[in-house]
Amino acid sequence: MSKEADPDKVLDATNRFYTLIPHSFGMGTPPLLNTAEMIKEKCGMLDSLLEIQIAYEVIKDEKLNADGERDPVDVHYEKLKCKMEVVSRKSSEFNTIKTYMANTHGKTHSWYNLEIVDLIRIDREGEEAKFKSDIGNRRLLWHGSMTTNYGGILSQGLRIAPPEAPVANRECEALYLRKVVWLSSANGQSTQLANHRRRSFQI
Repeated sequence: MSKEADPDKVLDATNRFYTLIPHSFGMGTPPLLNTAEMIKEKCGMLDSLLEIQIAYEVIKDEKLNADGERDPVDVHYEKLKCKMEVVSRKSSEFNTIKTYMANTHGKTHSWYNLEIVDLIRIDREGEEAKFKSDIGNRRLLWHGSMTTNYGGILSQGLRIAPPEAPVANRECEALYLRKVVWLSSANGQSTQLANHRRRSFQI
């Protein structure tokens, strides 16, 4: 925020934001959105809301289980239109990913350790037919994303954020990486973008 920002304009913008995006402050006074940190936090919240909306669209179709006889989890899984299969920890595929993760967890990210809890193979409907098997120079790449994004990723694939979506990550903004599908050959970098705490999901 500029130090010269008009207090009246800041107050007006804050009020309009809370009117459009209701918050619960109890009897307290809503805080002014007058710092870069607070605005960044709210941008991240809006990113999550956009992804939650996609996940909600996936599960809200009540016609899929109109008779109520099917398990809701099965109905929602079917709506994702992708197959998910846990990869055996004894398989060569699991060991390949485990080794690749260890080898790309750089020294600059040595302040935390990584461990694969589960490796899940994803087969999205229609993607295999689009796969170009004759393209050379292939590399395994990582994509880290917040948990709220995976309803959209599984049902629609990786997508570029719409123009109206806010940029919540200053690191990406500084690197001119906004409004793109971000991939990395370094797992440590991808983990950071997943906003990990104790657990995160990565592709």
